Amino acid sequence: MNKVSPKVAIYGRVSIREQKDNLNRQVERLRKYCQEKGYEELIEFVEIASGLNDKRRQLHKMINAVIRKEVNLIVVESKDRLSRFGLRLIYHFFEGMGCKVEAIETEPSKDENKELVDDMLALITPFSARLYGKRRGRKKLKEELDI
Repeated sequence: MNKVSPKVAIYGRVSIREQKDNLNRQVERLRKYCQEKGYEELIEFVEIASGLNDKRRQLHKMINAVIRKEVNLIVVESKDRLSRFGLRLIYHFFEGMGCKVEAIETEPSKDENKELVDDMLALITPFSARLYGKRRGRKKLKEELDI
């Protein structure tokens, strides 16, 4: 009986355009890894977007490919490439769809740690701006009312 080869997708992601060179190297590492494993006919999903952003086009396209059974193995450089939060939920969904996720690195690199800090700042910044905006608004109102 012949072994059926997996339908493989690679997913590469960086947070910001300044990391485009890192993204290109990441995709090359993923391709090389797949070639060494004998995975053929790769579908590539590559994007520049924060791991906190849930409106990532390429991630959505990959999820749709899994739903349509066009992919049953996803190869990523590290687990957090798919998402910064809710990763267990994403993995559970893929498992339920009969799709395995393979991470080629288990330890985050320094670049990934920096990217996590950048993502956290991107998450905190709008909330702090809104908070300070409300404070300014109250202060301005007090000044206008001469309180």
